[in-house]
Amino acid sequence: MTRPPSSRVSPELAAALVRSFRDTLRRLHSVGHPPAPQTANVTMPQFRLLALVAKGPEGLTVGWLARTLGLTAPTVSGVVDRLVAAGLVERRRCLDDRRKVAVLATERGRRLVDEALAAREEHLRRLFAEMEEEDALDLLHGLEALGRALERYRADRGPDE
Repeated sequence: MTRPPSSRVSPELAAALVRSFRDTLRRLHSVGHPPAPQTANVTMPQFRLLALVAKGPEGLTVGWLARTLGLTAPTVSGVVDRLVAAGLVERRRCLDDRRKVAVLATERGRRLVDEALAAREEHLRRLFAEMEEEDALDLLHGLEALGRALERYRADRGPDE
């Protein structure tokens, strides 16, 4: 049965969804992740920032990265310093505003991210292959519904909330 888009779930169902989501994430993390490429000796916080820079729009600033990652600008600046030293990102003055400095992934940084994400995708494909077909379809529909809810949530609250 399809509910109208304006309907909301009950508080009890919302609480059950939160519990199930949290438990599923915990179990997913317990299965482990494929090892990240070790050629650069990158920490997880460094990788998260590198992935944002490599896969995001060009010209991300330290301020934007800090807000997105929920960190302070000085913390992000330190992470960027270490990634610059490793040859994975570079800083470049923005052409439209010379006061701003953009963080850009180098070719080596993009390659590292691509390799790590490909390994993670393969890891998830193997995990999903363990599911029954009907359960996998249900999960797909649920994830699509969650994606739509996230878009409505973002639209209702604005990008900076």
